Amino acid sequence: MEKLYFKTLKETLYHETMDNGLEVFLLPKPGFEKTYGLFTTKFGAIDTTFVPINQDEMIKVEDGIAHFLEHKMFDMNGSDASDEFAKLGASTNAFTSSSRTAYLFSTTTNEYPCIELLLDFVQKLEITPDSVEKEKGIIGQEIKMYDDDPDWRVYFGSIQNLYCNHPVAVDIAGTVETVNNTTKEMLELCYNTFYHPSNMMLFVVGNIEADKAISVIKENQAKKDFKAAKEIVCQKNIEPCNIKTKEEILTMDVEMNKIIVSIKINEILNDLYFARGEFKAAGGGFVVEFTNKNGSTNLVKNPHYQVIADLSDRALKYLNELGLTPTGLKKIRDKKAKTKTSKLDSILSNFDEE
Repeated sequence: MEKLYFKTLKETLYHETMDNGLEVFLLPKPGFEKTYGLFTTKFGAIDTTFVPINQDEMIKVEDGIAHFLEHKMFDMNGSDASDEFAKLGASTNAFTSSSRTAYLFSTTTNEYPCIELLLDFVQKLEITPDSVEKEKGIIGQEIKMYDDDPDWRVYFGSIQNLYCNHPVAVDIAGTVETVNNTTKEMLELCYNTFYHPSNMMLFVVGNIEADKAISVIKENQAKKDFKAAKEIVCQKNIEPCNIKTKEEILTMDVEMNKIIVSIKINEILNDLYFARGEFKAAGGGFVVEFTNKNGSTNLVKNPHYQVIADLSDRALKYLNELGLTPTGLKKIRDKKAKTKTSKLDSILSNFDEE
């Protein structure tokens, strides 16, 4: 296993890539009671236009399908994966974002059986036409619940106002119409394309021994047969730098008015996305061997990883400049601060004047 030691934290992160391409990260925390496991696939709400595995033509599936699939993954041998975790004394959950779907557990006991159960239920899709139809009503109710949530509406409304073409502006759950149009065959197509181990990552942190955990994971994966990994081709979304809508007012029955000021920083995020792709293409290791002029070989930080770290620092500095960090917000609230007014303060002042 590859080891990455963090001096400040005095912790060691273990990393290994399985033969089937699954990335595994282990962070032992001696003395901790709880253990957390997170199993993630790079398949989110924005991935609706892609070339299915073993096909040649790009297709468009229904909006919200990644979230729909997340719901159906818990079907397991006629029971529910949540019930199986409960038998082990663990709790489980899942979530879908714009770019990822994640399944997780937390437990204070049976850590290694929980890791296996997490791998097992996510790596096998068991759905029927009837179960898919039944889930549509459940998801439809969830969508209506979020439609009545002012915090969600103001947050997601700001996203929709920022983006002109990018599918990130489409609700993660889709609409009641797109959910009703989703079929068992669509779900299976997405699962077979995006849930290959080479497109996934397992992270376990807590009361574990790295050697024992990796042994359990290797043995579990060796029992399963996966087809050779193939490159996943998704539509590249071209998004202009300008925003779609400058401002919008939504009237709802709330006790306190809510406001969100959103800022589009395309260039840094695009560079970061590209750098992550280069990092993965180079093997994804945090450290690499480097031989100096004297012939000595040492382990040094992967330069691709360093680029990602530098870009992340750039993004943080930009947020500081805009006043979107806790320090920036404090300056905005403290009218007596003898520092230069942030850009966000200027924007909010304009709203006050109007």
